[in-house]
Amino acid sequence: MILERYMNLEEIRREIDKIDKDIIQLIKKRLDLAVLAGNNKINNNLRLIDLKREKEILIKVKDRCKLLNLNNGIILKIFKLIILISRDKQELI
Repeated sequence: MILERYMNLEEIRREIDKIDKDIIQLIKKRLDLAVLAGNNKINNNLRLIDLKREKEILIKVKDRCKLLNLNNGIILKIFKLIILISRDKQELI
């Protein structure tokens, strides 16, 4: 999507609503995959919490933020929360 300079407020809000919907759907998909990963870990006698993998994810997020010229502080907090929610879903298996 190209951000249009001449979008009115209603159009901007509609685009924001679409993005919010997409974000929620992607979080749901990510959590479903976390459950699958948790099942795989259990079936292979692996620990549910993998700190090395979590660190790798956060490094990738930080690198992506840098590439997009975004302040990574808040985005890293969001991803830490997503990781925490994913852990919770895996522990419920």
